[in-house]
Amino acid sequence: MDFPLQPLFYIPAILGIAVILILIGLGTGNVSKHKVFLAPLTAVLLWLGFQLVAQVSEPASLLFVRLATAASILMALTYYIAIRVYIEKRGSRLPLVLFSILTASLVIFDLSPWMIQAVTADFDGISIDQAHDLYFVQLIVTLVIFGFAFYDLLRTTLKLPKKMRAKNYVLFVSSAQAVVLSGVASLFFAHVAAAQVLIFLSGFVFSIGTFFGIFRHQLFEVRPVVIRTVSYTASLLTLGIIYVGLVELISLIFLKNQPSSESAIDPFNIIIALALALMFQPIQAFFNRLTNKIFFRGSYNIDNFYATLNRTLASTTD
Repeated sequence: MDFPLQPLFYIPAILGIAVILILIGLGTGNVSKHKVFLAPLTAVLLWLGFQLVAQVSEPASLLFVRLATAASILMALTYYIAIRVYIEKRGSRLPLVLFSILTASLVIFDLSPWMIQAVTADFDGISIDQAHDLYFVQLIVTLVIFGFAFYDLLRTTLKLPKKMRAKNYVLFVSSAQAVVLSGVASLFFAHVAAAQVLIFLSGFVFSIGTFFGIFRHQLFEVRPVVIRTVSYTASLLTLGIIYVGLVELISLIFLKNQPSSESAIDPFNIIIALALALMFQPIQAFFNRLTNKIFFRGSYNIDNFYATLNRTLASTTD
């Protein structure tokens, strides 16, 4: 049997979305507007994960395809809710109530033997061999829910100043391409296993687009978390390299031609540890400045802003 390459293509998309989940979960900023996206992202992970397991676990493939189908409409509903919160929509809740009822009903059918009755899932992909007509009704409902979310997002974005629209455009394009590609694969090529490539391709492009929005346009405002993580990791790596280098240097200079012993090296270890402890803050400050320049290029510095404001106020009162 050939090595199963196709299921491995899910891994980049799954890892990318998992990292985004972690960034948003740890991120700072407006909690209600950003952390609400944890729900649809979790649904996306489940949707991709269930399909991956279906392809590599043939005896249970039908069960995991049903679970993936249920996750797909949950993905649409939670995305719609997240967009409503993100744009702070205050309109009628009738669509939300209607979509919630439809989603709950269809999820029950998804997990029953009636919706999807037979599938072929192997290393080449997943094909729906036999399904009730309600399966295609669900696909339409899923696309409609996503369509309402995209409409609300675009309508609100067009009311913003042009300089503030970029991150919403990135969110729209990244999400829309995933919905379109997955929708085409599910609606028109459900019986073609090779069409599965559109699924993990759309997930991968979504994760790349979201990363671009985060680091280029401050989508979800998680860059402070990234900066702190990169700075702290770089500081620890630098200290580790310095420690290893000093130990090797001391061994070559002072312990040359002598048998190594823990008692001989221990005093040097204590001295090196104390020196590294004193060096940690300056090293971290250096990496803080470096990462700020990289990730916040073009953004104002809040400390400089307040310093300038204080100088201006002081000059006007003199």
